[in-house]
Amino acid sequence: MNADVLALAANDVRRTALSVLSRRGAMTIPALATVVTAACCRVAPETVTGAERRRHELLLRHAHLPKLADAGVVSIDPDRSFVRPLASPLFEEPVATLVDPDSGVSTDVIGAIANERRLLVLAILDEAAGPCTTTNIATQVVAAERNCEPATVPDRAREDCRTELSHVHLPALVDAALVERLEAGYFVHEETLPAPVRAILEIELTQKDE
Repeated sequence: MNADVLALAANDVRRTALSVLSRRGAMTIPALATVVTAACCRVAPETVTGAERRRHELLLRHAHLPKLADAGVVSIDPDRSFVRPLASPLFEEPVATLVDPDSGVSTDVIGAIANERRLLVLAILDEAAGPCTTTNIATQVVAAERNCEPATVPDRAREDCRTELSHVHLPALVDAALVERLEAGYFVHEETLPAPVRAILEIELTQKDE
């Protein structure tokens, strides 16, 4: 799984726009802005004010849609009036379900897993039989990234990874309530992982084993 794809959905406005385009296909940008505004403000589309719509339309035109276009996820007509979804994992399962704002998965959680190393860490912990120490996780991460046996992981590489995990990735996963820190190490409770996240992890585990 390319974490950069998930990172595109780690923003409420972009996430909503992606979900709308996935369901409706090509739309005028003003129409998309109306639906996105209604969803973000939690109001009916017919009650969206002109000022609210214009604010979101500016965000879409000048920030979010260009970012999606640069990533090859959407195309914008030369006259900048229409936007069309293109073939992308964001519009395919299981990512489409994860991106859907009604999936029960918060945008913060998407942001937490929108990183290749964090996805790998989460997959390793989900597969483990019990809590794992940071050193153990680091060994498995480096082994997976280098496609080598854990016993052959160099000490320096393990230590560098362990430091990064301790200060960056594991705290992000704990803050997102995807991982629990116990006295014995880090652990993933099966019931705490939302189904759409677990589906993403199944892809990650498959790729890790290839």
